[in-house]
Amino acid sequence: MKIYRYTYRNKAYWGALKEDVLFEIKGSVFRKFETKKEGVPISKVILLPPAEPTKTFQPDAVSLFSVCPLPIQLPLFFLLAPLTFFR
Repeated sequence: MKIYRYTYRNKAYWGALKEDVLFEIKGSVFRKFETKKEGVPISKVILLPPAEPTKTFQPDAVSLFSVCPLPIQLPLFFLLAPLTFFR
């Protein structure tokens, strides 16, 4: 059984997929749960990521690079020493 997070009619749900139909989950997805009898075709929903981000770190990164006197553009490159290629 595959479990998805999706939106349908501007509301977010958790659902179990059975034969291209998502059945809304009653209860927690982390414990034993039941599904509703009527389902929604997967073609009529918008799939969401499994979790919502609780924090964004973009302002921290911007403030970190704003104090640097050199004009740095993201992304920075990663340098490997020549000896790392030999084993």
